[in-house]
Amino acid sequence: MKKILLIAPEFYSYEEEIIWALIQKGNSVEYISLYPKNFIYFFLIKILSKLFQNLELKIYECMFKYQFKRLKKNSFDYILVINGETLNSAVISYLKKNYLNSFGNIILYIWTPVNRYPILLSTYQYYSKVFSFEERDCLKYNFEFLPNFYSNIASNYKNIQDIKYDIFFVGQYRKERYLLVETLKKSQNVKCLLYHNRLFYHIFKFYKRNEYKDIQKSKLIFRPIKREEMYYNMALSKCLLDDTDINQQGLTQRVFDSLILQKKLITTNANVASYDFYNPNNILIIDRNIVNIPVDFFERDYKKVEIKIIEKYSIKNWVDTLLGEER
Repeated sequence: MKKILLIAPEFYSYEEEIIWALIQKGNSVEYISLYPKNFIYFFLIKILSKLFQNLELKIYECMFKYQFKRLKKNSFDYILVINGETLNSAVISYLKKNYLNSFGNIILYIWTPVNRYPILLSTYQYYSKVFSFEERDCLKYNFEFLPNFYSNIASNYKNIQDIKYDIFFVGQYRKERYLLVETLKKSQNVKCLLYHNRLFYHIFKFYKRNEYKDIQKSKLIFRPIKREEMYYNMALSKCLLDDTDINQQGLTQRVFDSLILQKKLITTNANVASYDFYNPNNILIIDRNIVNIPVDFFERDYKKVEIKIIEKYSIKNWVDTLLGEER
């Protein structure tokens, strides 16, 4: 049995799935969130960091060191960090010195383009090993390439036969996403869960009047999206919509959810064509600015992908690779 400390953001409960996968392998797992669980604290940190340069990471450093007090010294075989944008070099060094055992490793997995968080460019050298879902970052910084994974919970919904929607989209609000969904609604039956933090919505509606003047509040949701709700709506849909950040090539979890659920996929990420499961019958690559969906895309039957290819992207294989236990 290995003792593992996981430091990760709380994001659609994927941190819970990672913990589950680690425990399934017989490991003991401790978890610390990458961000404060209390949103008010998070908001105040952001405000203070705008007023005082470099203060944000110092606040996080104090926060982490306080949380580390509950951990047993020099006890962990692995420390797994997901993204790590709130950990400065002092925190990483402190972790290595005080909480890793003499043979332990501290491993970073980045599921965002590294240039989105400049702090990562100055801290990745402090890790024993770095993995990324962004292949070009791996080539540039000598990281190890590791795509994202599909959810085991999603697989529980793959036998639902009822179809209510043509397209399902779930994600955090961005103006271009809102416009893309509204464009698709003109010709398709679209179910959309577009999340916006309520407080930020009212702040941005005041400070970003031009962007928000045409946004209909009724088309946004202001509550956390539960996994069960998300996967249930996926199961009720013919196709999933994946809208990737403009400068991102790595594939999101949504792509792999479509794989395990055997759902068609519409995506703005052209890089999906380089993966072994890509089939133009199942996956349609679009330009978000010129949306063109062939009529027969929905009419053609889904072409099943080989099981051995699907299993490559399981969370079990993902965890095995991080821990160096892949076969």
